[in-house]
Amino acid sequence: MKKLRVFQKVNQRKAVQVLSLKGICTVFLVFLLLPYAVSVLWGNYGKEKEVPALEVRLQTGAFTVKNKTALGEEEIPLEYYVADQLSRCMDSSYEKETLKAQAVLIRTNLVREAGNGIETADEDYGKREVPEICKEAAAETKGMILEYEGKPIYGAYFTSSSGYTRSGDKTLPYQEYPYLVSVPCGKDYLAEGYYSAVTYSKENFDRIWQQMPKLSDEGKEQSGNEKFTYVRDSAGYVLAVGYRGEWASGEEMRYTYLLSSSDFHILEEENEYVIEVTGEGHGFGMSRFTANEMAKEGKDFLSILNYFFEKAELTKIER
Repeated sequence: MKKLRVFQKVNQRKAVQVLSLKGICTVFLVFLLLPYAVSVLWGNYGKEKEVPALEVRLQTGAFTVKNKTALGEEEIPLEYYVADQLSRCMDSSYEKETLKAQAVLIRTNLVREAGNGIETADEDYGKREVPEICKEAAAETKGMILEYEGKPIYGAYFTSSSGYTRSGDKTLPYQEYPYLVSVPCGKDYLAEGYYSAVTYSKENFDRIWQQMPKLSDEGKEQSGNEKFTYVRDSAGYVLAVGYRGEWASGEEMRYTYLLSSSDFHILEEENEYVIEVTGEGHGFGMSRFTANEMAKEGKDFLSILNYFFEKAELTKIER
């Protein structure tokens, strides 16, 4: 009986020794893996915080956009709507400072048109994923708008000029747009689509001409060939064109004859008219091509906006 008891005590000691060895190994393993576990947990935590921080800046604020579509009505945070519209009107390959300047103009126009609130009927909102750089451009200019004499301006923009932007004292009421000034855009001739041409048979040209609204010919200083005469502004855009004793506006010609801008010249061929065009867009405000060239040279969005809207003042409607 005594031998048996001794044997039992020896086994118990071995069991205690084995158990202690396992415990030591476990503790050692925990110490080895603890730094890795902490870095994984905290690393993921930090990454999860980065994206929501940007989303929070876009989704918070006092201003919203009420969008009424066929599917119903929804309230959209202003900055989120700015980012969405920015992604649709401007390619995300543009420089970030150019995108930021564009975001300010989009926001300015939304606030300018607001009465009791900002309302739109935008069927295309939310139909495409908004690139991160567009969200950042909206967030980093949050609440910024351009004003003239305490009121939001018309934040005009277009693709590329024919060499100069247009002044608001010619084709637009000067009392409302004195901040739209003519500035040189010396590199716009490098823009894709700077030059274009549209050809019409003489029969089709005449048919379209007869259907266009006409202008009075009083006080027009004419230039051009015998068949077509032009009245141009200081930037070279056609204010009015004369043909067969009648006058039509340059902008009307642009839309009706599907021209890329109203800086055009009509050439007569044997059985057709060729309309040669320079620039793309209406020519008022910011040339996005020149703005992007400025950004490539290191100019920030404030410098870009000041170049095109030197008479306007940058203000913030909210933080």
